[in-house]
Amino acid sequence: MASPGFNLIYYVSLYGAKWDGVTDDAAAIQATIDAASAAGGGTVVLPVGKGAFGSQLNVPAFVRLIGNGLWITQLNALSSSQNGITVTGKYAQVSDFFLSAPLGNTGTGLSIASSPNCIFKNLQISEFISGFAQQQSPDANIENVLCSNSSNSNSIGFTIDGTVKGNVSSIYRDFSAVGLQTGTNDKLNAANAGKTGWHIFSSTANGDCGDLSFFNCSVSNAGTAAKIDFTNALQYSDASSDIIWEDFVFDLFTGYGFQILGGDDATLVKLNGGFLDAAPYGTSSVVGIYGSNRGLLISGIEWIPVLTSFSFGAYATFIAGQDAVVTGCSFNGWDHGLYVDGGKVTAIGNRFFTTEGAAGSLIGRTMNAVEVYNSTGSIVTGNLIGASVSHGIATAITFESSAGFCAAISNDLTSANIDAKVLNNSATSILADNPGYNPVGAMVPPTVTTGTYTYTNSSGVLQFVNVSGGNVTSITANGVLTGLLAGSFAVPSGKSLVVVNTAAPTLTVSGD
Repeated sequence: MASPGFNLIYYVSLYGAKWDGVTDDAAAIQATIDAASAAGGGTVVLPVGKGAFGSQLNVPAFVRLIGNGLWITQLNALSSSQNGITVTGKYAQVSDFFLSAPLGNTGTGLSIASSPNCIFKNLQISEFISGFAQQQSPDANIENVLCSNSSNSNSIGFTIDGTVKGNVSSIYRDFSAVGLQTGTNDKLNAANAGKTGWHIFSSTANGDCGDLSFFNCSVSNAGTAAKIDFTNALQYSDASSDIIWEDFVFDLFTGYGFQILGGDDATLVKLNGGFLDAAPYGTSSVVGIYGSNRGLLISGIEWIPVLTSFSFGAYATFIAGQDAVVTGCSFNGWDHGLYVDGGKVTAIGNRFFTTEGAAGSLIGRTMNAVEVYNSTGSIVTGNLIGASVSHGIATAITFESSAGFCAAISNDLTSANIDAKVLNNSATSILADNPGYNPVGAMVPPTVTTGTYTYTNSSGVLQFVNVSGGNVTSITANGVLTGLLAGSFAVPSGKSLVVVNTAAPTLTVSGD
């Protein structure tokens, strides 16, 4: 509900604000806000031009603090240690102005605590060490907010700390976190223990963040020759709630694009329609998306190539011990495309490809496209894997010995620039109908003996064994009595087909 007082307009100039960019107008602005609050609510208007304030402003329930637009209204903090604006009541609104602080500020630009149903839009928050902080404030509508910083290497762009569904149903739209270029001292807008764009977490005191949705949000560095980039574009830890990111851009990070840790195994994290571009240098591994202990849906994302070498490799997506679906994505030239270590992953309809750049240099890199370790039940199907340069793909699909009952089916491996189509060290994995993976076709029929005959598949690939004729009394496939006396049976590598007969049948074998 909205307060009837919203229709009442309060002008800070009528309460003594000079609005000359030099005079401390904090007392006048706060007096205007307090007058609106005392009347049950109202709209406090900040004038055109630059104003200044030397102490924190507090916006209570049912009060709107609005300017005349970005770059038209500017409110500048005078102290390098002060906070900006704190919202402490429901149905408040802060919008339509530029909020800035002196270089090296150690305060928070805009904070929201225990304030449900608030609106924040059309804001730029600059040079505060913590740009935007939301805690225990559900049902927020937050749109077109930019946090930037050029002076604090440990600044935090956006922090969300919830409590028992504390930020449930909050929606973030058109948010940007940008590191500004300032010569050799580039710093980034955001950090948690070193340069993080977004930090979404649950502290011991504040429990669950709740369900969050992000649309058209970005984390990037504005400089083309930046020295320090985002270590992590987003860190999401121990906040057992559903989270959606759509149409995002994470640009020039040197650690993780998305780092998703901990929380409830039933939680869904949905990443859709994004763009990930790591910085072209680094001293350790870089990871586009890292997911651990969470339900994860990744769709329609494009990974831009990493241009130069990272000493421990570049991982586009690293899935660790969780269930995930990866579909409709484009993996362009990372050391490792989809790397799975534990959990169960379905990869369907993706494109893993490397390309050639100007003057013959690789924009892409030699890639291991899909690697599956310590996983049972992962499925890799309908993917296109290839390269336009020689040796562009080192290995298309890898099933390590620790992978059990995984399947690679109907993947296009016809590219001539794949060094190894499949590396399968798992005796129980199924490889079938993958064009370009040298199907073995029909094999020389084995000689079947009367009595109990055992056929064991030692080919390293899935085989299909057809049993016909003779006088068969039972067929056991892969340790399971089938109840059939004829037909075609799938026999994975390392498994057996046992045929009990009184007159030897005919066996024909084919495989992928």
